[in-house]
Amino acid sequence: MQFKTFTWIKRSRLPKHVSLGLVLIGAMIFSFVQSSFAEKKDQAPSQPVAKVLGKDILSSEIEPPANFVEQYQYSFPKDELSNVLSEYRKRKLSFVLLGALFDQYIEENHLQPTEEELNSFLSFLRQQKEAFLNQQSQGIEMFKKELEKEGRSALDKEKIQAQIKALTQDQEELKTLLDEENYKKSMQAQFDLQTAKQVVQVWKINKSLYEKYGGRVVLQQLGPEPWDAHRQFLKEKEKQKSFQIADTQLQKLFWEYFTNEGLHQFYPPEKEKTAFDKPWWLDPDFLKKQQATQ
Repeated sequence: MQFKTFTWIKRSRLPKHVSLGLVLIGAMIFSFVQSSFAEKKDQAPSQPVAKVLGKDILSSEIEPPANFVEQYQYSFPKDELSNVLSEYRKRKLSFVLLGALFDQYIEENHLQPTEEELNSFLSFLRQQKEAFLNQQSQGIEMFKKELEKEGRSALDKEKIQAQIKALTQDQEELKTLLDEENYKKSMQAQFDLQTAKQVVQVWKINKSLYEKYGGRVVLQQLGPEPWDAHRQFLKEKEKQKSFQIADTQLQKLFWEYFTNEGLHQFYPPEKEKTAFDKPWWLDPDFLKKQQATQ
């Protein structure tokens, strides 16, 4: 059993324009997903579509694998499939381009996560697991009460018993993971540590950019995001020729997230100045807002 870190993300479909934090974390996941498909078929000669820190980004680097297209071509009407593939290319370009720029920014500003910061997030994850365990117990009790109601058909009882069995099994596995010795030896511990590194890193980047540029802040799945600061940072990098996007369609798609105010929910002006006072996983108000969106 692998515990899903962010229950509010798991329970709802992500919007088309996901947060920049998820884009950065997604870079690691996306490369794994792409490698899971079979080998690509022969492709047209690859051309540069962008450049970042002196390195060309080729069209082949952002193109979906052949099996990806084959898998989804019957799931969408033809015009929608075209949009799906464009979104894939845009996100892959963002992963490569932003990953390089922010890796450089991290090194220049010494923003690597500290052990104390990682431990604070890992403690948050443990609290999430304990809360989830409690929810499972409540779910089991609820189904047991349903089972005791009169008039239940044999089929209904069988379905309810199956739900109780599944929840009980999950609960036992989670209890095992909450045992400190078992947890240290588990794959879950490695997964949690990688998650902590990625999430803490994104928060430190966002905090640093807000302190440098200020501006408006948007509410996202992984904490407050300094929207104006991101745009200003990228405009400066583009002016310095740290990156260029040659493909006009990809350029338009890339900048939409940073220029279209309608895609975002902004913090009230009086809340912006305190948005980065503490990490979001230590901010009860932020967590309440996220839980309310489930």
